[in-house]
Amino acid sequence: MKRRILLFLSLCFLAGTCCMAGNLSKEAAKSYKKVCKQLKRDGWTTYDKAMTLEDAMMQYYLQWDADAGNLQQVIGTGSDKNPNKAYRQAQLNASVAQASQKGITVKVFTQMIMSSSSGTSSDVNSLTQVEQTVKPVTPAVSLSRRLKDGTTEVNLYYLLKR
Repeated sequence: MKRRILLFLSLCFLAGTCCMAGNLSKEAAKSYKKVCKQLKRDGWTTYDKAMTLEDAMMQYYLQWDADAGNLQQVIGTGSDKNPNKAYRQAQLNASVAQASQKGITVKVFTQMIMSSSSGTSSDVNSLTQVEQTVKPVTPAVSLSRRLKDGTTEVNLYYLLKR
């Protein structure tokens, strides 16, 4: 009886996975399978463990395949002994990558005030104001793994409009 239930559940899972994979193009389905296999081999899991690795990557590939011409992929990586610090580091690295890809400009305003007192000494005061705007985005997939030395490695996968 237990074997039949296990077999039935396995078949339901496989049927659901095949149906989801059927919505992907051949190239995307091939890439999805290859990436999932490699990620599993390397020990990656979803960061919050709310979904399985396969389900999270399937959602990612469905989004990517649906609008590949208008989306760009950005991957942020981070590693630290503290998982939260690794996550924030990955967010920062992804923001930097996004900003450099988009060529975001930075506005700088510098004001120098020179004052001279009697004699040869003079004071120079400068005021610099920097303004930069980078929109925060949420990752499509958040993956993590714990290395042998206790370090947590985090990869955040973003799909951003071009």
